Amino acid sequence: TAVLGSGSTATGQAVVSGGTWNATTMVVGNLGSGTLALTGGRVAIAGGTGTLTLAASAGSRGTLNVGTGSTAGVLAASTVSGGSGVSALTFNHTSGSYTFAPNITGAGLVLSHTGSGQTILTGTGTYGGGTVIRGGTLAVGPTGVLVHGGTSMVVAGGSGEIAALTVSGSVSTGVGLIGSGSGATGLVTVDTGTWTTGTLPLVVGQLGAGTLSLTGSTARVSTGLASVGSLVGSSGSASLTGGTLVSTGDLQVGDAGTGWLTLASGSVGGVNAVVGNAATGAGTIVMSGGTWTTSAGVTLGGLGRGTLSLSSGVLSGSTAVLGSGSAATGLATVSGGTWNNTGSFTVANLGSGTLALTGGRVAIAGGTGTLTLAA
Repeated sequence: TAVLGSGSTATGQAVVSGGTWNATTMVVGNLGSGTLALTGGRVAIAGGTGTLTLAASAGSRGTLNVGTGSTAGVLAASTVSGGSGVSALTFNHTSGSYTFAPNITGAGLVLSHTGSGQTILTGTGTYGGGTVIRGGTLAVGPTGVLVHGGTSMVVAGGSGEIAALTVSGSVSTGVGLIGSGSGATGLVTVDTGTWTTGTLPLVVGQLGAGTLSLTGSTARVSTGLASVGSLVGSSGSASLTGGTLVSTGDLQVGDAGTGWLTLASGSVGGVNAVVGNAATGAGTIVMSGGTWTTSAGVTLGGLGRGTLSLSSGVLSGSTAVLGSGSAATGLATVSGGTWNNTGSFTVANLGSGTLALTGGRVAIAGGTGTLTLAA
């Protein structure tokens, strides 16, 4: 048995840089404060089948640092479990491809990735404190499962942070923030996996720069609201070369910032699509394939500037407005593909609107509807 920080006022610290530490059980922060740093070597708990407990009791603190800015050691354990205290699991290493296999649990445990290396999670994470990626790449491998539906996933939250998330397994979180802080750059790639934020929003570029890429045919991102280029000064980009991006609420491209959505293959779905929402918003949609379906309508230029280029694929919705607000600008160029609109279609409502047909097809109410100019 190994305990770091046993008593209520005790502090225990251990750094493993080489060799092997075998223990039947291990507690980092029992009643006091404990820190275990793995910079090399190996820590084995019950031969790899045991549990490493962080912050076992109320009032305690327990931290596992995998690396301290350099190399990482190996933890052979079944589970890392956060207890009733304040628990943290931090990956701060430079390894190019480091696999972390233990399951991760704990209602308050927070997972952080701060190092420049790549960590691949292959177990099941059901911790409740959220995930913060400040540097390097956190990857959820094909067998990996990450669930913390009530707390956020932040990919690059602070100024100067450049961080990435790769999803090949299953991820379910609360709010998703990619490039949340001013000066931050966040990148998320979903290749064969899934990421859901439930009814909560996914923001690609909140104050900083965010990129979301869906690259595989089985990739799926689902959210309650998708905002690409959210706040003033932000930039966001979402691209699909396969897979599905679906929002049970609206899809905002260039909300108050600058946003792009590129659809080459796959599908996009939502209720309303607003491109260039606020007066400072500028949004661009480029469709060269795939399908984009809105259950309500498409607005190019809510109060800002919205642009659509459709060269192939199918865009379907109820209503369409180009240049909705008084100072808004909406521009749509259809050079190929099909734009099916079941309801009204207005070019220049209160603002400025242009529809250029150089190819393809725009169908309004199956050919029986009306195109309104300068309403």
